[in-house]
Amino acid sequence: MRRIHTLSMKLFFVCGLGFIGIPSLQNAAFSSSSPPAQSSHSESAMGRCKALSVAQFMGAYRIDSVDRYAGGITSKDQANGFVGRTVEISGRVFKSAITHKTIVNPVYAISCYPALQTEGDVPIPHWGAYWSNFYGFGVNRKVIEVLEVYSQKSNADAIIDWFEIVRDGNTLLLWNLHDGWLYRMGKEVQSKK
Repeated sequence: MRRIHTLSMKLFFVCGLGFIGIPSLQNAAFSSSSPPAQSSHSESAMGRCKALSVAQFMGAYRIDSVDRYAGGITSKDQANGFVGRTVEISGRVFKSAITHKTIVNPVYAISCYPALQTEGDVPIPHWGAYWSNFYGFGVNRKVIEVLEVYSQKSNADAIIDWFEIVRDGNTLLLWNLHDGWLYRMGKEVQSKK
């Protein structure tokens, strides 16, 4: 795991000099050809993540709660106004009530990122932000599982939106960090007619 931490610190330094937004640099820490040494607990968490399928996440997700994690221009009333609204994830369209983004024929991917566990290790930002565990949410995870949303029309490295996949028992929840707020959402259950 030391190799990731060393590379992460170098990339953070480079990003601190103004190179944030270069996707190939931001993701380089996790695309190493030789995987870092991990404990068996981390290996099983990484295996669970790699077993996830994009198809599992197709559907509508209801925003159940919001929590502030940092500053932003969205007020508490505005953030709470999203509770009950939905994010639609399908092969035909991606539509977010949070970011107001709509993508026709989106492309999805699931990525697995090791969560830093050693005090003093500095994480690199992903797409201009840190994972929620950096802010004190979901800190017991060994792996950060992420559902990524891309537009077929955009550059393959240009991510449109992303959601952390968080396990609550056997339930998979999606978390989205946007403008200082953590939006937690669960899949809406479709009633059988």
